[in-house]
Amino acid sequence: MKFSESCRIEYVGFVEEVEQRAKVEAFCEKVYWSSPSNSFLSMAVCRNDGLYDFSLRISSNVGCFTSTAKSKDLDRALNILGRKIDMELSHWKHHRFQSEPIKPVSA
Repeated sequence: MKFSESCRIEYVGFVEEVEQRAKVEAFCEKVYWSSPSNSFLSMAVCRNDGLYDFSLRISSNVGCFTSTAKSKDLDRALNILGRKIDMELSHWKHHRFQSEPIKPVSA
């Protein structure tokens, strides 16, 4: 499945600029290629009172991975979101061949 068919990005509360859209799409593509096979990414990008509020969900046949981040700076918000989702995915990769179900990192 192609990345473009496996990702939905919704912008709420503002009209994204070309540069913002490019950064968010590049971030999603990077996350997509680190995700389990046949995953679907859904991201909401909200902007309210100058604050970016990101919500990311990766749905796959092995489970769901979620992360959120907030910052006044788009790059910082993406960096925070990236670190959080990387922790979730690293945990899954480390434990994926164990016989017991994987528990989310946040549990």
